[in-house]
Order: sequence, then C-alpha cells, then structure tokens
Amino acid sequence: GGNYVLSANVNAEAQWESTLSQIFYDINGGTGSAAPSVATQNQAVTLPLVGTFSRPGYALAGWIGGGVTTPAATYTNTTTNSVTLIAQWTLLAPAVPLAPTAVAGSGSANITVNPGSGGGPADSYVITALDSSGNPLDPTKSCTVYAPSTSCVISGLEDRISYKFATTATNSAGTSTSSGASTAVTPAGKP
Repeated sequence: GGNYVLSANVNAEAQWESTLSQIFYDINGGTGSAAPSVATQNQAVTLPLVGTFSRPGYALAGWIGGGVTTPAATYTNTTTNSVTLIAQWTLLAPAVPLAPTAVAGSGSANITVNPGSGGGPADSYVITALDSSGNPLDPTKSCTVYAPSTSCVISGLEDRISYKFATTATNSAGTSTSSGASTAVTPAGKP
C-alpha cells in the first residue's frame, strides 16, 4: 500500500481468489446418493436431508467431517478447500411385528415370529402366551427368539385348552408395542 504516480500507459491485471468450494457427501451405508453442494467461504450451507438417499431401519442424525465432530444439519467451510462430510445414522426401534404363527404340540406350541415392515432390525423377539380371550397368562409363559432365528417353543401349556400368542420386537433403540394375537391353537395330549 503506497501511492504511485504513473507517467506512462501501463497494463494492469486483477487477480481474484475463489471463495467457493465443494462439499461432497458419504452416505455411510445408505442407498442412493447426495449431490455435491457448492459452498461460499464462511457462509453456512444447509446439508441434505433424506430424500435421494436413505438407510432402511435408520434415521439421519446429521453429518460429521471437515472439523465437525457432532452430527449437524448445517456446515460452514472456513476455507476454500473441498470437504467430504459423512452421514451419521441413528438406529430406529423395530416396527410392531405382525401376529405370530403357532402350531400346537403336546402341552406346547411352536411359534414363529412375523417381523413388521419399517423400523430398525430386531435383535430379539419375545413371544407371550395368551388365553383364548387374548389376555396374558398368569403366571406368564413366554419364550425369546434371537435373530436370525425365527421360532421358539412354549411348553407347560395344558392340553385341550385354546391359546393365542403375541410378539414384541427389541433392538438397542427400543421395544415395539405388542403384535396382534395369533390364531388360537389347542395343544393335544399324546394319544
């Protein structure tokens, strides 16, 4: 910065620096894609929400990367360098299962779970025996199915009495409400 007096014709060139950068998105296990964003240095950009990409059983918590360590919905690039942000997903609780399927045995029933659609994947299912009116037995009779298995046996049922069954699904995000009751089955004693 000084003053200059020009005594002849001169050519001058302006030199510009870009204040733009690109933000790329890693959808981190999701399906689909998120188009890159153009960011202006030191101006917040709203980051993409689920729409052109998703991850079944999960909700988008936000994005990390480029110095951001807590999932965020906006990003301000303080440089003109391009950056890749990584999607962070939160597991959803399982959907309510469909009514289970039961097959009567002698003093028992073999029950198969029917997962619901949507929600996060279940780690386990608890199947509870109900009376013919759909009320839980007292004392409770139940069994637990751990994924990927799909069925279990509840024994100690009385022969010639009708039972129904209901299921809940559980993962680390929570437990679903109970399914509807199965069709009634009646254990039969050995002939």
